[in-house]
Amino acid sequence: MMLRKHHTDLRDDEGLALLLTLVFIVLLTALVLNFSYDVQVDATLIGNGSSDRDAYLAARSGIATALSVLHADVLNNADGQSQEIYDGPDEPWSLPGEPLLIRDAVVNMTIRDEYGKLNLNALIYVDQDGIEVEHPVLVAALETLFANTRQLDKSPVDVILDWLDNDDNPRPNGAESDYYEALDFPLTCKNGPMDSIEELLLLPGMTPEIYFGSEELEDLPLYDVLTVHGNPEGKINANTALVEVIDAVLSSQPDLPQAPADAAEVTGYVEQNGAFISEQQLSDLGIISLGDPNAQPPVPPTFPIMFDIKSDVFRIWSDAQLDDTDVRIEIYARRDTQQTGESQMFRIVDWREYR
Repeated sequence: MMLRKHHTDLRDDEGLALLLTLVFIVLLTALVLNFSYDVQVDATLIGNGSSDRDAYLAARSGIATALSVLHADVLNNADGQSQEIYDGPDEPWSLPGEPLLIRDAVVNMTIRDEYGKLNLNALIYVDQDGIEVEHPVLVAALETLFANTRQLDKSPVDVILDWLDNDDNPRPNGAESDYYEALDFPLTCKNGPMDSIEELLLLPGMTPEIYFGSEELEDLPLYDVLTVHGNPEGKINANTALVEVIDAVLSSQPDLPQAPADAAEVTGYVEQNGAFISEQQLSDLGIISLGDPNAQPPVPPTFPIMFDIKSDVFRIWSDAQLDDTDVRIEIYARRDTQQTGESQMFRIVDWREYR
């Protein structure tokens, strides 16, 4: 009897040991699998971090390359290889280029001129007496541009002017500080120059549909025709402006001769010849008046000059793609053609990164 009980106890001990062994194996397997998963995750994160860093550096290199292209454009003019100093769609900076391979990333660069757009910051200027004055041609051109490209019940021009001017007196369709401060999320009216074109989205009535345009109606985005980094005097580069911008400016100049070229003729000239390379060519079409500064006495222009052939500010995109990582760097660069060194020639007025 006692012998049988001893054998039973042994079998119980062996069963318990087997059970404990199985539990230990299960726990050890779980720990190993969890450790393996953590290692894989860490390796993936390290890989993603490396790709992100390399793509970012490649995008920065793309920006540097684009600035070098704009620098070479100035040197090309300075060396006399081009007969005139101009910026147009027939120049290397404006032409589509092949993607670059930088740090194993594929980089695409785009350079666009900002002087081919209506400059919102030129709508109001300070005259010689220190008084703020509206630029009549630009204000009328902006009204025309909205009328021609958007179907709006009320023009947003007054709210734009109130955002820019330094007083708190609202225009008939405008808004000043009292309006913005009463919002659910209060704002302060800028009462000064805009820093970015996106500030338009802060203004009453300026919906995303108006700003970005409607694909159904084939509306242009406002950032294709408006800028805050354009010519300080409001002049438009006739070589790079869209036909909608040229038409708005031409139709807002009452002092033009009776039969100037229309906007389609201006853009058609650029398409056929590559670019306007002299102001005289603009004058020949009747869209600017040069006068005669060499006459005695000098003959002034018969109407304000609103078109030019040169540019100083460019918008640059650099898109880098590496594995599953995409990085975009976007800048606005002001070019000082009086400088020769690349580092002195450019001033970055806006820098944005998207990851």
